[in-house]
Amino acid sequence: MQVPEQYKEQFKDKIKDKTRLNLAGMVSCMDEAIANITQTLKETGLYDNTIMIFSTGKIMKLTNNLRKSKLKRPDPVRTK
Repeated sequence: MQVPEQYKEQFKDKIKDKTRLNLAGMVSCMDEAIANITQTLKETGLYDNTIMIFSTGKIMKLTNNLRKSKLKRPDPVRTK
């Protein structure tokens, strides 16, 4: 996991574990990005007509795997 140092800096005294420090930095970075997007939407008058959806790559991979596995299973309603 790579995170710009500026986002980890605020947590260095509180979090000693490198993995947890990186995760905290990523969350901080994402929080800033979402705040920037929200502010821009409000400034341009688009905020009230916008839906923001956040997803992770792992969730999408899981969803795709579930779809594939369902396609391989026979439909229990059908009869031969």
